Amino acid sequence: MGTFIALVAAIGVGTIVAALVGHLTAISNDRQAWINALRDDLAEFFKALERLNYVVSDYLKDSVQNEEKKREARVALLFVYERIRLRLNRVEDMHIQLGSKLREFLDNPLGEMLADRKKVDEVVDLAQSVLKHEWEATKYPWKGYWNRGHSHPKNSN
Repeated sequence: MGTFIALVAAIGVGTIVAALVGHLTAISNDRQAWINALRDDLAEFFKALERLNYVVSDYLKDSVQNEEKKREARVALLFVYERIRLRLNRVEDMHIQLGSKLREFLDNPLGEMLADRKKVDEVVDLAQSVLKHEWEATKYPWKGYWNRGHSHPKNSN
């Protein structure tokens, strides 16, 4: 009888462990897909930004002929910008910063923002940090939970 109970307990624990592993794998796969989509959207944003910059230059030379191209380029940029915003977390600081820095390209004169690519490099650097952070959260899903419950020795006073 004791062997039977031990067997049933082992099967129960095994089932729970398998369910947890399956759950973590599913979340990990979803997070990885989200990271890949965000990376693709960021690349698309910078492509659309560059395209709009060229179209604006053409527009300044001939506004009548290039009005529709300007409108299409602006709409394409806004579309990918909003798609990025929908992917970002509204409460995480790095995500908020990234959204704000991307918004600056929409709110400020484009020529000034792209003049020396410094602003683009700043946003790309921040985006890489966000993607790296999210990848770490995917790779080590327990890390966020662990850090919430335990202080890190470097952070302790």
